[in-house]
Amino acid sequence: MKVLGWIVGIVVGLFVLMLVIGANTSPEKARAYGAQKNVDDVCDKMMSDAALGAERRMTRQMCDKMKEDATKRVRESK
Repeated sequence: MKVLGWIVGIVVGLFVLMLVIGANTSPEKARAYGAQKNVDDVCDKMMSDAALGAERRMTRQMCDKMKEDATKRVRESK
């Protein structure tokens, strides 16, 4: 029973730690992380839809630029 208590205690402790970290994130940084996730999702879809050759290279270049801009926004947010 002590082992079960320790396991439950550790899980609850980790959950509380995640809540504290999430509460300390500013709304601006949360928006930047959301935008970064959206860019990743859109780029995954665009890359799967792109044809081989020049279209795929152009799509990859656009995605790399968009991801770079999103990462820059996350770094610059407070």
